[in-house]
Amino acid sequence: MKRRNWDPMTRAIIAWLGVLEWGLICKNYYDLTEYAAYINRQLHTWCGLGARLDSVDLSRGKSQLLLQFVCSAPTRTGMQEYTVRIPVPKGQEEAAEKILKHFTDAIGGR
Repeated sequence: MKRRNWDPMTRAIIAWLGVLEWGLICKNYYDLTEYAAYINRQLHTWCGLGARLDSVDLSRGKSQLLLQFVCSAPTRTGMQEYTVRIPVPKGQEEAAEKILKHFTDAIGGR
């Protein structure tokens, strides 16, 4: 099989299109574990080095249901609190309720 000899500009365009396509595919990707949430290429963790999960809530956003994790982590000036919001896909409300119950029981209802 003959190998194609692409010029550098063509190779750059093909690589850029591949990255663009991957970004569009993974735009709304999220993964949730016992100790962290990975949302849109950002890792939010609530274990280790003083970080903790303070509360979990299910709330209605502007257009859809949101699973909210309130976390805190130590910084140089003290504990900093932040909220991680995960959109709940339509039809997955029951699964979101189960996740909420699991995390609420795990942190003792805080």
